[in-house]
Amino acid sequence: FFKQSWCLALYHDRFSDFEQELQQITSHTGDVSGQTVEDGVSPALLQDRSPAAEVRAAVRSSAVRYLSFNRNLLPMFAGPGQL
Repeated sequence: FFKQSWCLALYHDRFSDFEQELQQITSHTGDVSGQTVEDGVSPALLQDRSPAAEVRAAVRSSAVRYLSFNRNLLPMFAGPGQL
C-alpha cells in the first residue's frame, strides 16, 4: 500500500517542513495577517471568508507551493491548470 507512487510525497525529505507549515496554519485559524496576494488569495477576499474557509485556502495554497517546488521529484501530482 505505501509503495504506491501517491505515497512518495510522505517519504520526501522536505515533507516534514510542509507538515510543520500546515500545523502553523491550522493552529492560527483566525490569523490571516500573513496571507498576501502572492499566496494566491487576495486580502479583500479573505475579509469576506469564514475562518474555516481561510484555513482551507491557506492549506491549499501551501500544498500547491510544496508540489510546485518539488515538481521534479513528485511529477505524479497534478497542479492547478494541469487537468
